[in-house]
Amino acid sequence: MTDDSRKFLFAGAMLAAIFLPPGGAVSIAEEKPASSAPATQPAVSQRRLRLWVEQLGSDDPQSRREALGQLMDLKTQDLPALRAAVMSNHQLLPEQVAAIRQAVTQVFLAGQPYRFATDPRQDIGFLGLQWPWDAPGQPPDGVLVWSRIPGFAAYRMLQPGDIIVKIIRQPAQPDIELHDFNQFTNLVKLNHAGEMLRLEILRYGRKMDVSIRLDHRPLQANNQDMAVMQQWLNARSQAAQDYWDHEFSPIDPAQATSSTQP
Repeated sequence: MTDDSRKFLFAGAMLAAIFLPPGGAVSIAEEKPASSAPATQPAVSQRRLRLWVEQLGSDDPQSRREALGQLMDLKTQDLPALRAAVMSNHQLLPEQVAAIRQAVTQVFLAGQPYRFATDPRQDIGFLGLQWPWDAPGQPPDGVLVWSRIPGFAAYRMLQPGDIIVKIIRQPAQPDIELHDFNQFTNLVKLNHAGEMLRLEILRYGRKMDVSIRLDHRPLQANNQDMAVMQQWLNARSQAAQDYWDHEFSPIDPAQATSSTQP
């Protein structure tokens, strides 16, 4: 664990002193996914999956982004069907493979179980953004999306380079303009898991409204040593890597190359 990995600020997961009630007691849920799809949810058709995979190789950037967004909205039970759709395409471009891996990582980790507080007063919403304490290049107004944590809401709904300009509130309430990531993180922690956070962002110079349903905050985020959170994230990342290697490595040129090495 490097020194730099201990210096991240997590949106919705700062230090234990901020989140824990007096005495530090936390009600702990059984380990389970933060969200799960209804058993009756219809399966995504192979035709649609193949279309989205093909669009990932489009010359139109907007088509690529829309296809990636659709794939990131899949559920864990859709991954075998996605694998079948991917395997049916024998001429994938490197950028298609990279985007598929990004989507698979998000969908796989979004379905992984983790522990969170069951007491509604302690179940603080979690967005899934990270910034180094000394993050350079922040705009004078707004918050630059620096790093997203796979498996959480921000990874699906935001993009690197987005600038979060304000939090949009109810019509009778004034919007909250943002000036730095410390302010934004403090505002995120006022919301609970399951609540919608509506943001105005700048993406490629264009203003957009993005509504994000906050996830449950992992219990690892309560620890004062941020290395605990980072170790947990590393373990999740390794699980996603193992899943990709086992299920999708035949489409990955890097995997094929490494497997031929002595």
